Amino acid sequence: MGKLLFLAVLCSLLHNLQCSFEHTTIAALAYGLCFVFSAVIALNAFYNVVNVARDGIDKMVGLMQALLPLMITLLAGVGAVTSAALFSPLMALVINTVSLIVKDIVVPLLILTAVLDCTNYLSEKYRLSNLVSLFKQTGMVILGFTLVVFIGIITIQGVAGSVADGITLRTAKYATATFIPVVGKMFADTVEVVMGASLLLKNSIGIFGVLVIGMICTFPVIKLVSLIIIIKVAGALVQPLGDERMAKCLDDIGNNLFLVFTCLLTTALMCFLAITMIIGSGSV
Repeated sequence: MGKLLFLAVLCSLLHNLQCSFEHTTIAALAYGLCFVFSAVIALNAFYNVVNVARDGIDKMVGLMQALLPLMITLLAGVGAVTSAALFSPLMALVINTVSLIVKDIVVPLLILTAVLDCTNYLSEKYRLSNLVSLFKQTGMVILGFTLVVFIGIITIQGVAGSVADGITLRTAKYATATFIPVVGKMFADTVEVVMGASLLLKNSIGIFGVLVIGMICTFPVIKLVSLIIIIKVAGALVQPLGDERMAKCLDDIGNNLFLVFTCLLTTALMCFLAITMIIGSGSV
């Protein structure tokens, strides 16, 4: 923030000199250089924190890849064989696909948007605001559509598997208790106890997974929120100095950081929904 404010004061002085001496070439060039230095500092911080967010997304997906086989095995252990068969291949595919879309499509679009925002304010004559808006809206539409598709897939999958498993288990329990003489009811009750123990273990692993995802998100979220505050405060303090372009540039970079923050939370929400859906399927 100190570097940005120092360069912003310098930019403001040069801008006032430029206005005083009827847009002299040297003053305009000096202002442009100071503006570029400020933009480079802000974009460097933006890129570093984006890498932190990407690393957090990779860790969350890695955790899900480690938890899914164990949770799906325990899901089959509680008798939800249909749900386990449905979740096993599709859940891993959907989680990896969504994470790749966020990391390799949405986040690069936001980086490009931040760079174009800075370029847009470099000149008062040539503007790129429509192109910036196009890239930003494209990234958000892709992110929203991906999340909707993910929620739709796991919801339909979970409901269909739970209904089939519930009918199968109740039928099997009734048949065992009715048609196997003497030990039928005892056998059915024993199987139910074993399933209950497996359910407890699966739910414990699911809760552990949710807690670890929260821990993974903590550091990137702190860094993102800190940088958003720094950039936004710097933009607010620069504006009274008279340098409107620098103030708007910093404010737009802060908005792009907030969108990166949204991408990180979307991935965390996806992992949370996947775990809770598996827990819910076993419980039903």
